[in-house]
Amino acid sequence: DGEYIAAGSRDYKVYLFDKDSSTPLWSYSTGSEVPSVSISADGEYIAVGSRDDKVYLFDKDSSTPLWSYTTGDWVRTVSISADGEYITVSSNDDKIYLFDKDSSTPLWSYDSETSVHSVAISADGEYIVGGSGSVVYLFDKDSSTPLWSYTAGGYVDTVSISANGEYITAGSLNNNVYFFDKDSSTPLWSYSTGGEVNTVAISADGKYVAAGSQDDSIYAFKNSLASRPSIFTYGPRSGSETESPVLRWFAGSDDRANLTFDVYLDTSSNPTTKIADDITNLSYNVTSLIAKGVKSYWKVVATDPTGSATSSVMNITVPISPEWSYETDGNVDAVAVSADGEYIIAGSSDEKVY
Repeated sequence: DGEYIAAGSRDYKVYLFDKDSSTPLWSYSTGSEVPSVSISADGEYIAVGSRDDKVYLFDKDSSTPLWSYTTGDWVRTVSISADGEYITVSSNDDKIYLFDKDSSTPLWSYDSETSVHSVAISADGEYIVGGSGSVVYLFDKDSSTPLWSYTAGGYVDTVSISANGEYITAGSLNNNVYFFDKDSSTPLWSYSTGGEVNTVAISADGKYVAAGSQDDSIYAFKNSLASRPSIFTYGPRSGSETESPVLRWFAGSDDRANLTFDVYLDTSSNPTTKIADDITNLSYNVTSLIAKGVKSYWKVVATDPTGSATSSVMNITVPISPEWSYETDGNVDAVAVSADGEYIIAGSSDEKVY
């Protein structure tokens, strides 16, 4: 959401900033240079890779790591899913790791048998791409067995995946940019630059790809297979419970200034109740609109002058919680509430009526 900035430095530190100030909110000293940081889309979580062989996870509100994990060598790159649920890591120990944010024990690791230079993860954490040696790997989050692999003509130095997980791009030291659909290891296309390709990036919907080459040039490519407008919802994760839900999505349009969103929310699995009309933000707070303990479904429709696109349907639940509680000095054996709900009476084994 642009509110927070994370930075890693050769002074061994990771820094977190608020966009409105150049004074860090906090900093943390690792044991060596920090070559890679990644921040969740809402700024809540920050993943850090250090040359002290460790990966760290932070909450934005504290410089004390939530956890750390020691790999077998220095950590080259980290990437965190948009909702902050999953973190992938590449290490010079030849491994790709996947973590859940709630544990420092890897969900899995994969030994590629050569140094892993780059990893990236889709917005929902479903897909992980890695570049190791001259090979591009694609994984599903549920298995350390690659969905597929592709051998490029040179060392794969950089990879990126679209937020929706549909498209992958890679840059190689054989001067090539590669572009894949997630369903096939055969590149949709490749392009030869005049030098080694050390950096690539891709838009959330995979419509645009950028590459930087040692031929001193920046390249931009357009993917004609990706339709627009596009909409991809990613948080809160479908099926999750959250006390203060803020709905979040990515979207794409070739007329961004005229891109708007309608948000639908109700208890039907195909929600039809419009709760927001023609908004332009990429998030919407629904905390006051959801009944506690009831599963609610939501979707977003993106519209620009060329047409509309509808997201997948997600569901969330706001857990039940007391409005208040009071502790007596004994077992509470009887309660009653007035017809209008204004008053509650209780009897306790402490011989008192409340």
